[in-house]
Amino acid sequence: MLYGRSLRTAVPAHRRAFAPEWQAADEECDAKLSAGMEKAEWYYNRSSRALPPLRVGTPVRIQDCKSHRWNKQGVVVGVGKHRAYHVQVASGRIFWKNRRYLRPAPASTSAEPQAAPPVGDRRKVRFSSPSPATQPQRRSLRERRRPDRFIP
Repeated sequence: MLYGRSLRTAVPAHRRAFAPEWQAADEECDAKLSAGMEKAEWYYNRSSRALPPLRVGTPVRIQDCKSHRWNKQGVVVGVGKHRAYHVQVASGRIFWKNRRYLRPAPASTSAEPQAAPPVGDRRKVRFSSPSPATQPQRRSLRERRRPDRFIP
């Protein structure tokens, strides 16, 4: 004991450090600490939800850790501890992923992701605009003058 506090070292403690009042204070401090940790855990987990477990043989989609897209598909080949799953993709590679990054996929799986539609399809006009025949094109009536530096 040094300045009324217990030392946290391997130094042998004095026999007065084990007095009943210090033991009671230590137990009270530990109880407050554990109560605070339980309260923090409750607040942290109050909005969490458990995902349903996956079975071996279930087709799943895997989220890419960099792009956050669900662009890989595979089949669950093993279940580990703490929501860990072993997923085999079409190339034969086995990924070890947490349940959070796996989604059940439809039964029909394709080896490659769907191709993006052609560029022309994305530029479709969605709103009807007035035809150019009904409104003549308007021209500016401002007089154009060349800059002074071009005048001889």
